Amino acid sequence: MRLAIAQIKSSPGDIAYNISKHLKAVDLAVINGAKLIGFPELSVTGYEPTLAEALAFDISDQRLRVFETKSIELGISIGVGLPTKSKSKPRISQLFFNPDGKRTLYSKQTLHDDEKAFFKEGEELVSMVIGLTTVVPAICYESLTPEHLDQAMQLAATVYLACVAKPQEGVAFAHSYFPEVAKKFGLLVIMGNAVGPSDDFLSSGQSAAWDEQGNLLAMLDDSQEALLIIDLDESGASCQKINMP
Repeated sequence: MRLAIAQIKSSPGDIAYNISKHLKAVDLAVINGAKLIGFPELSVTGYEPTLAEALAFDISDQRLRVFETKSIELGISIGVGLPTKSKSKPRISQLFFNPDGKRTLYSKQTLHDDEKAFFKEGEELVSMVIGLTTVVPAICYESLTPEHLDQAMQLAATVYLACVAKPQEGVAFAHSYFPEVAKKFGLLVIMGNAVGPSDDFLSSGQSAAWDEQGNLLAMLDDSQEALLIIDLDESGASCQKINMP
């Protein structure tokens, strides 16, 4: 089983451009044998809270059909970050397109204080079974809370997929926190961060993966657009870096 996480730079509000970049990353993941690829928080629009209401998607939006088509044709689950509509404020969501044509929507349950003016909390955690692997997604801030990890373990997570948009100080904390989580719960932890301008900060990449003993498998740098490809087999996990052209 191979999983991938994409570290990309989204152009604020330029949905067509961002989708095209996502599709290139999906193709690269498929070439390298991945069965799932995850993208950073709000990757389709860029992490731009002030634009989220205007840019929010209905999950049936036709612009998203290209992900469904790719998923079915290429046999890969694709998890993209985007604001989704609700009855009030938009939600910060990861929408997963699966090869069977079904979609899995997860919306961030625990918002950072400065997000609450722009977004509404999600309601329920989800999991996805891919082969023998149970993947549970987390979105940025909540991935650093014990409550979210407890929920993930109740869903029998074997992979904890944190899709984030973090500046350097947030990345530094995550790199100290996630190894401990991986070791404590016996999880493979994958963090995929954006690079480049995000709202009023700079997302600083350094996407990484940690094995079930808390060992760092691999880490990207703070600016390169690239993929991490994570191999899971009976002997454990390994990781490789693939730069995007």
